[in-house]
Amino acid sequence: MKKVFNLSLLMAALVMIGFASCKRGEKKPDITNANKTQFYKGGILELYDEGNNSALYIIALLDDGMISQGQNQNMFNKDGNIYIFYLISNADTTNFRPAYGEYTLKEASKNSNIGEIVNVNITPLNKEGAHTGPTTKMIQGAKMIIEANKIIVKGKEFGTNKDINLYYEGNMKWNNYLPNPYDQEPQIPITINMSNGVFTFATFKNWGDYFENNTTDLLAHIFDAENKPNKQLALEFLVSKELTYLPDGTYNITDTKEAGTVVASDGFIPDIKHPGSKIYSGSFFTDLSNNPIKYFYFRKGTVTMSNGNTITVNATSYYGSTINATYTHNETINWRVK
Repeated sequence: MKKVFNLSLLMAALVMIGFASCKRGEKKPDITNANKTQFYKGGILELYDEGNNSALYIIALLDDGMISQGQNQNMFNKDGNIYIFYLISNADTTNFRPAYGEYTLKEASKNSNIGEIVNVNITPLNKEGAHTGPTTKMIQGAKMIIEANKIIVKGKEFGTNKDINLYYEGNMKWNNYLPNPYDQEPQIPITINMSNGVFTFATFKNWGDYFENNTTDLLAHIFDAENKPNKQLALEFLVSKELTYLPDGTYNITDTKEAGTVVASDGFIPDIKHPGSKIYSGSFFTDLSNNPIKYFYFRKGTVTMSNGNTITVNATSYYGSTINATYTHNETINWRVK
């Protein structure tokens, strides 16, 4: 399930993509004639889900002398260039930095691999941080070496073939730029009690073996009104693959995705079925009457089905809110195949 990140204007869009490989044993670039730079920003932007435990990182360097220790980081001492590198490395959600080693810019590809530089933007700025000229790129084959206290870049500018030789030596602060999938939930815990009769309309769908783990995914959306609702419950049940209905019983809210459970919510996350889009995952309660809308993502608790038509929720959300609710359908629930 995939992506979205938000940085400052200086680190805006990925415009052109070039991919790379990390090679060992090659001679390191000579920094004799390299231009000294300053480390501006760096950190982890996005986790990838291609199964190789990789992540997208950003590194931004400035021409030497553009910033001073402790100054406003959006104002500069002089005009100069900002060099922004996006690269793929092992996912490190503790230190937020790419692995030490060599990265190489190569020909564009559909797939991103560990060791690749995926984009380079070189932009001239004035002291106020405004662009003073067009953003340029680097030619395939450009290299970056990252060490504990050093960064070396060697390559050529696209279009002009001008040498781009950079180095930085010193401390580097690595930041966590990963989006918080739970940021739409209130962080101060509350208790919400919704008795039988509050909810009056619902849809029930059978998504088949959605998780491809020999289960049947049954999804209920329950509202307090058919038109312009103010409250919504989303409940995702997993049952044995051969079943097309939800048997009476009590189901635990968990991350296991096993038959006989309710799927806990991971928040607002990338959709594995539709890369590039995002979904509100698993089971949650939505208060639509607020602006902004409030989401309470269920992480633990139980949901009980009784008499084939009554659903009772006793859930605890990510930030510790308690949601208690009951809904009785006007007939035995029919889970329609999606």
